[in-house]
Amino acid sequence: MKLNKKYYSIFLMFFMFSCSFYSLNKSIPLHLNNVVLQPTINKTNEYKIGREFENKFLQLLLEKNLLSITDYEKADCQLRFTIEKLNDVPYLLDDSKNATTVKQWQIEIVIHMEWFDLVNQSELTNKPIVESVVYSLNNSSIINDNNQNSDGIEFATNREAAIEQCIINLSDRMINELTSTW
Repeated sequence: MKLNKKYYSIFLMFFMFSCSFYSLNKSIPLHLNNVVLQPTINKTNEYKIGREFENKFLQLLLEKNLLSITDYEKADCQLRFTIEKLNDVPYLLDDSKNATTVKQWQIEIVIHMEWFDLVNQSELTNKPIVESVVYSLNNSSIINDNNQNSDGIEFATNREAAIEQCIINLSDRMINELTSTW
């Protein structure tokens, strides 16, 4: 019985000390403290989407307190975003006797994210991030209480709300990319 208690105590101590060095929190590399944000390049016809994305991402970055924003000379890393596409694609069609009409549209936004470590001169992330939301042209309420259907597809009541939701989702995904790289 004493032997079992001894092994149990050793196992418990080993478990406690080995787990004390591991964190479940996501974080960025320790040597990165300051970031320079390059102006967002907007390759779409939507004039204000670049500014809206920058504002939302900046707000979220400051709320999460991940990196301090600075100028290029003091920066440890650099973030660059390019809005590649904004597509409206038919999502739900209505076939009638005379014609086929679109009842719901899906808006898709593609933003390319580049994160560069200026200290180690290495690329940390370089990839496109895609988000989409479904909306209706007639401003009808096509959403339920949590704005998603059972397949995880998000819905908005109109095009502007769909763009806004995509920007929010993209900003969240960008923050997750910063913290999940490590």
